[in-house]
Amino acid sequence: MRAVRRFPPLLPLLFLLVVFLLVVLLLVVAACRTTAAPNAPGRVVLLSLDGADSLTLHRLFREGKLEAGGFARFFRDGQVAEGMRPFNPAMTAVNHIAMVTGYPPDQTGIVANDFIPPGAALDRLVSGFSFSIETETLWEAARRQGLRVAISAWPGADNRLDPQRGDRGERRRGDWGITYSSAPLQAARILDLPHSAWSPGLPRKTGEWSRVPCRDGERPGCYVKALEIAPDSARGRFYFADEYAIHGYPEAFEAVLRDQLVWPGPPDSVRLVKTWKGEADGIDLDTWVEQDERFSIFWIDALLAMARFGEWDLLLGYSGVLDDAGHRLLMADPRQPGYSPSRRTELDQARTRVWQAVDRDLARLLDAVDLRTTTVLVVSDHGMAPTHTVLDPSLLFREWGVSDRTAVSGQGGHGFVYVRAAQGGQARLLDDLRSRLLAWRVDGEAPISRVLTRAEAAEIGLDHPNSGDLILLARAGYHFRSPDDPPGTAPASPSWGDYGKHGYPRSDPAMQAVHLAVGRGVTPKHRGTLVNTEVADEVSAWLGIDPPRRRPAEP
Repeated sequence: MRAVRRFPPLLPLLFLLVVFLLVVLLLVVAACRTTAAPNAPGRVVLLSLDGADSLTLHRLFREGKLEAGGFARFFRDGQVAEGMRPFNPAMTAVNHIAMVTGYPPDQTGIVANDFIPPGAALDRLVSGFSFSIETETLWEAARRQGLRVAISAWPGADNRLDPQRGDRGERRRGDWGITYSSAPLQAARILDLPHSAWSPGLPRKTGEWSRVPCRDGERPGCYVKALEIAPDSARGRFYFADEYAIHGYPEAFEAVLRDQLVWPGPPDSVRLVKTWKGEADGIDLDTWVEQDERFSIFWIDALLAMARFGEWDLLLGYSGVLDDAGHRLLMADPRQPGYSPSRRTELDQARTRVWQAVDRDLARLLDAVDLRTTTVLVVSDHGMAPTHTVLDPSLLFREWGVSDRTAVSGQGGHGFVYVRAAQGGQARLLDDLRSRLLAWRVDGEAPISRVLTRAEAAEIGLDHPNSGDLILLARAGYHFRSPDDPPGTAPASPSWGDYGKHGYPRSDPAMQAVHLAVGRGVTPKHRGTLVNTEVADEVSAWLGIDPPRRRPAEP
């Protein structure tokens, strides 16, 4: 009999095939989700640590000095760039605006922290923090596309009058936010008080802080430290820190802020320098660091208060404490006033304490955020370099008899010279000033390394009408007097208290900023050096929106 071939039943084979195809499909979908996550809509926290330099971050992490879990979370679970290159000049306003627009300063028009617009009088210095931005910003792009944005003191988003448009408008704000309080309601003071004059709430032990009402009937809002309490408590010497108001918008959010938070203000650098100079009414280094640590706590508390206020898609936050620490504590050059090896160590340890405070507060932020649905990007605007001598070219111009036709706007490692001369005399005056400035010597050394004309400004990315007619680049260790600094008495003088500065060429390793990302859509890996205009595109991709436009919306 012929053998009959038996075939396997058809249904079991079909079942196995379907199961196999389903498994393959699930794997493909999972892979697609993984690769597409950065481009799918999500929430983003963008936090700037003003003045955080990449060299210090990586050094402290290698040395095991950042152990609170904030920075470590990025190194372990996220992405940490080797550095992020700022634009020239490496200043706060310039690079905060570059990050949130995706455009360099010759396109945003924000070419310095302070500058003189074309055609303006020589005494009309404007702020790069409040001047109209010539491109759209990240917060404008997000709101235009229907997202909710909250902003805590990001430079350029101060909710204040736009000097060019003449109105407050919508360009300088989010849906709610916090504005930077820079002017104290009452200046800091040190008082020697007999025990009979001690008000309730004052600290009772030397070295202790407390918070007391600024005025009768108010909740405690003024910080006080007992600098010295007599053994019998008959007298005490108390430091009353600057008193500030806290400002937010709209009114409902400002009410929440005033109920929950107190603006502590930056550390009292004026009184710290007094101590270093041996003058009366100063504060010690520990007191200064404690103030900076308190300000670090505030910035994260403010960011979390914004997050609790309403539904949001993008939070922009800011913290300036590392910038404060860099300016005051970066002692690394024997030519710096008051330098000694022991003092260098003392200031380095104090600066590390501020980095550790930021580390603790970053850990608090990451614990409060759901990283499954939110991306956290931490950046900075520039690094910091040690300085020993402050330069004031305006005093040279006075000696040379040209102060009525010139103005200087300088800060850190760059300076702008603006010239208003009669027709035909402009070019001659510029040539003369350039030659004299390059020939200038301080203790046998040229403090200015380069002087560029406007025609040469494109070489460093500053070919814009807001830039100076001459652009001055300081040699390492020298920096230009800031407009807010008290007038000097000599063109070059020791830089007491300004031990760290920025504004030097973007190629300087000390100017490299930080870039750290963790959370939704971030694959853990090490990254090389980035350019800070990449930030706007990254955030836009995580939010699922188009990046900022080349031109802002018309009023």
